[in-house]
Amino acid sequence: MPSLYTRPKPLFHGSEFPLDLGTLLECRRRNHMDSELEELLERHRPRACPSRAFSIFMADDIKAIEHLCLNHDYVYRVAPTGPCWRFDHAWANRAYKILVAQESGCSHPVARNLLAAHAREYWSGRQSNFGRFEPPLWEVLSPGAMILSEVDLKTGRDVPVRREAPATAMAPDWPSEEEDDFPSP
Repeated sequence: MPSLYTRPKPLFHGSEFPLDLGTLLECRRRNHMDSELEELLERHRPRACPSRAFSIFMADDIKAIEHLCLNHDYVYRVAPTGPCWRFDHAWANRAYKILVAQESGCSHPVARNLLAAHAREYWSGRQSNFGRFEPPLWEVLSPGAMILSEVDLKTGRDVPVRREAPATAMAPDWPSEEEDDFPSP
């Protein structure tokens, strides 16, 4: 069972939206990730672990943002506003590959057990060992975070400040409850 993650490094968050410095990111409704994979992970989630559906996703390695985020037009250095947990997303990637293979008609009797095993390993917090071509891919989950600075994905350096938000601003990362459609990935 993973324990709370104490972060020795800065954390990063990718977004398709330009956000003001000081913006508070809070997931106020279920997020819009691949439903089949998310349902699998949620079915195997231990009660002590946070729901991915109501979490802000971050990475402690800026290079991981490209692999973890559907949209990373903007990358931000963030400070979590709540407890954090760290999981190796490589386990979820393996499960996703099995789900894609099943959709294309390539199914194997052990696939169901393998899917469950990968989901449990994800939630264990243990590092995967799939070899050098599929290294661990750490993601950090928290109920919220605050934007500290915008970061250039290529250099890892802060982008000059363009704007500052009032302390009570909310992130537009998710559609409002009135919207029926989610943004396309």
